Amino acid sequence: MNLAAGLKYTVCRDVENQFLAAVGFMFEPQTGEASVFQSHGDGLFTFFGTIGKEFGCCNHAILNLGYQVPVDASENSSFIYSQIHLDRQMWGWFYPLMEVNWYHYTAGGNRGLPAAIGEGDGLINLGTTGVAGNDLVTMAFGAKAKINCHAEVGAAWEFPVSNRKDLIDNRLTCELILRY
Repeated sequence: MNLAAGLKYTVCRDVENQFLAAVGFMFEPQTGEASVFQSHGDGLFTFFGTIGKEFGCCNHAILNLGYQVPVDASENSSFIYSQIHLDRQMWGWFYPLMEVNWYHYTAGGNRGLPAAIGEGDGLINLGTTGVAGNDLVTMAFGAKAKINCHAEVGAAWEFPVSNRKDLIDNRLTCELILRY
């Protein structure tokens, strides 16, 4: 996969009211392997904003909105994306969760890939011709667990709910977070 680097700035961190807002950007140079649909074009910029709020003592909502735009519009697609994440803390360490993800393609690349193939739903950017105006909506269900103050594990199953599926049919995502 391509590597990405960026900056994120916390605009508001209100601990008393359990509210958080942040903005940021990333640059993804084409550093990955071409054999897995990476390393084409001159890079991608992603600009994003995030808002998080705790409500009802143990419930959390996180809203994310972003825009990805390529340096070379003929090689990669542009899209707006948004996620709504909801979770509930149980027993102080377990968090069942659900998410709704939306991708709206504002411009396609010009790499000769037919629109029927679709795009890479945010994981990869294929630069598919003719995807402008298409939408992809997915849902995910899963859970996270805090093992201790330095480690978390999680898993989520994601599937499309829109008619358009692009490259996703079913996806299992697992994570291990280690904090130092």
